Amino acid sequence: MKNSVSSSRLCLPAIRNILFDEPTTALDVITARQILDLLSEIQEKTGVVVLYISHDLALVSRVAWRVSVIYRGEIMESRDVESVFTHPEKEYTRALIGAVPNPARRLVGERTPEDDKPLVEADKVTVQYGRYSFLGSLMGREVDRVLGNNAVSLSVGHGEILGTVGESGSGKSTLAKAMTGLNPFTGEIRFDGRTIKSARDMDKAYRCDVQLIFQHPDASLNPRHRIREILSRPLDLYGLASGAEARAEKIGDLLEGVRLPRDYAERFPHQLFGGEKQRAAIARAFASRPRLDSMCPCRHPSSSCCWNCSARWARPICSSSTTSTWFVRSPERQNYTRA
Repeated sequence: MKNSVSSSRLCLPAIRNILFDEPTTALDVITARQILDLLSEIQEKTGVVVLYISHDLALVSRVAWRVSVIYRGEIMESRDVESVFTHPEKEYTRALIGAVPNPARRLVGERTPEDDKPLVEADKVTVQYGRYSFLGSLMGREVDRVLGNNAVSLSVGHGEILGTVGESGSGKSTLAKAMTGLNPFTGEIRFDGRTIKSARDMDKAYRCDVQLIFQHPDASLNPRHRIREILSRPLDLYGLASGAEARAEKIGDLLEGVRLPRDYAERFPHQLFGGEKQRAAIARAFASRPRLDSMCPCRHPSSSCCWNCSARWARPICSSSTTSTWFVRSPERQNYTRA
């Protein structure tokens, strides 16, 4: 919705040049298609010059006439879109195209859960937005409640990877936030034999075992703290590293685990680009050695990363035999054929 509102500014007159910086990154495919159709219509009517900046190859292949591939501040190749996608000249371009999601090339092989009994179960979980006001109740006002989840039930087994897919507003992240105590809910959540009916039942052990990775790292990383401070907080909170030397070693291992250099520990979030920030957020989530990791939402934990980077950090996560993983995502374009 935020991107839709931003795009509406294009209707203003006297615009001759528009730069789109990841215009559809946070959108599901249905909404993205509507936005792209609108932008194409405006471009045809006004003749405005458009520059798309994106790591979404499907988007570029659909809307661009010419493509320039940039790597480390240098243009690697710049040709018409058909030539770049069908006959890439540079190895980097071939790597980008080769990393496009393809169901025939899975990051992990088929694997059955370690235990037939689920690690976590959601049983008829319902979430409603809008709260009752004491003053409003005295005045007899009715509260308009918005339904986020309606009696949702699902389960995740030990070591299993579950994907939840739906367009924007379908309730994916609402459910993930309910299971981590960020949304009040009715119904039951059962985790490793424990029954949880509200956030009050989620003690320190539960919060250590269940972690959430948000879509937008800029909103989840404290801009005033260095990366080492951000990663050290769960280590200190759950007593996973004793002493400054052990903590520094653990932080370095966490960064390397998401393909970041160890010296990034001394950087602030604003000194990292989007994909690096998200990898730092992923490292923070895995610092507590969780048994369930919820990766939330839209084009989720990888929405700030190109497909090539996403494949690199996702492979070791998906290969973990000790952590159950729940990917919360919107439907995503999987090819770059022109429509």
